[in-house]
Amino acid sequence: MEIEKLSLRIDEDPLNQLVAGRLAAIPNLKELAIRFEPGVAWLKGKYFALLYPVGFQVAFTPRLLNQKIELSMDNLSISGMPASLFKNMLVEFLQDQLGGIHGVTVSDRGITIDPGALLEKEGIPLKGEIRSLAIEKGFARLEAGPA
Repeated sequence: MEIEKLSLRIDEDPLNQLVAGRLAAIPNLKELAIRFEPGVAWLKGKYFALLYPVGFQVAFTPRLLNQKIELSMDNLSISGMPASLFKNMLVEFLQDQLGGIHGVTVSDRGITIDPGALLEKEGIPLKGEIRSLAIEKGFARLEAGPA
């Protein structure tokens, strides 16, 4: 089995349901939601620090580079604590959640996803190249195909 041509649409509602199911066991993070707007994916939620919730949102701006998807962390806004402290906590959280996934790397700049490595780990080679990644209102689309 191999993938010759791919058009993958990811809608934010089912993605948020998946995220909510995975995060149920994390008591400090609540109301986490992903929102797709043209050209950007927003991550929004509340972090419960000591006695009160701290609302946050961060934009992830995508780009394709060397057949990998780079989601750079931009526009972090938070209320109630220093942004640099929260960014470090967010990076650690993302590393804990995504660090064990083959083909996914988290750094202080953002997240890098290697779709070819993800599929290869499952024994499904991706033939061809990633052609485009678009984020529109409510969904993201990844397309790959022959060179």
